[in-house]
Amino acid sequence: MTHLYIMPDWFFELNLLFEILFAIFTAAIAYYSIKIYKLSSQEESRNFGWSFGFLSLSYLLLVFLNSAFMSLMASGLRAMEMDSILGLRNFIIVAYLLCFIVGLVTLFYTTLKTKSLRIYALLLALCTAAIYFSCNRSVIIYLVSSILLFFIAYNYLSEYKRNNNKNTLYVGLGMSFLFVSNILMGFVGNYIFYNFYVISRIFEIAAYSTIMFSLIRILNYGKKKK
Repeated sequence: MTHLYIMPDWFFELNLLFEILFAIFTAAIAYYSIKIYKLSSQEESRNFGWSFGFLSLSYLLLVFLNSAFMSLMASGLRAMEMDSILGLRNFIIVAYLLCFIVGLVTLFYTTLKTKSLRIYALLLALCTAAIYFSCNRSVIIYLVSSILLFFIAYNYLSEYKRNNNKNTLYVGLGMSFLFVSNILMGFVGNYIFYNFYVISRIFEIAAYSTIMFSLIRILNYGKKKK
């Protein structure tokens, strides 16, 4: 998933490349999900697509933020520019957090298989409030996202045990990989264990690849059925 963390200067370029890659991955997953929705009219596929659309937007916001700061740092900053730059940075981070939480909450809501908008609104309000009013948002964002990802993965894997659908299994595995990636990035961001960074990103690549593979299988099956 998308993350807020502190890194050495030499890590920014690598991080930016990963953020661009994951923005593309999540946008592709959103696109395939909406295509499946148009073929099947299943609300679950539509909500799945919307959730990854918000996650893709959160990545794009970080791409913009990181690339802008890299460009500014390379050109040199004057002291008078700092206030306006920090203001823009704070605005983008708030937008990023909002898109990130909306994406994850929508994904969790999808796995609940309920149509209650009150439950969705309550989940979104609780997660947003927990992060906004926290004294240490970096810790809370990893805690909240890890809890959501754990139950998202659990719900998909439980559903696979009931229906024995391999596509559900692939999505459940993908969510499990995202959960592991998020836990590892929590150590990178909060405890400066930079050796976990690449491992975390490998899990994230595996996660999105597995989920996309599942969606492509569903699409191919739908076309053959037609």
